[in-house]
Amino acid sequence: MPNPRQAFDNHRAGTHLRSVPNLGQDDPPYERTAANELPPMMFQVRLVDGQRFSFCYSDVRQIYRRDAGRVRIDLHALAHTTIVIEGRNLDELVHCLGMSVVKWMRELDPRAAQSKDDQPEITSISVTTEAG
Repeated sequence: MPNPRQAFDNHRAGTHLRSVPNLGQDDPPYERTAANELPPMMFQVRLVDGQRFSFCYSDVRQIYRRDAGRVRIDLHALAHTTIVIEGRNLDELVHCLGMSVVKWMRELDPRAAQSKDDQPEITSISVTTEAG
């Protein structure tokens, strides 16, 4: 290479630099269908460790909200499955689950900044399946 400095200068700027990806601060904790969409047949649970579970709305037997920060969903298919969602301001999520319009829901990345106090936030989701 005749001129190393010129090669470095050519690759220092431009489209080669990429920003750090968004850690989820601006993303909603769940997505619902649009007004003109049909309700989905399944909803997806996305855990912070990368696991994804999909469940049929037809298997949902009970949605129990103890308070605005804890929701339990009981599903009965081949095995009894319980999904426990903990967070803040989850009333709208419960309403949307009851209408079968939630496409997916996800846990908040622990590295992400806290959202506003009046915004919904899912801090943890646990999925438990009982054999039998």
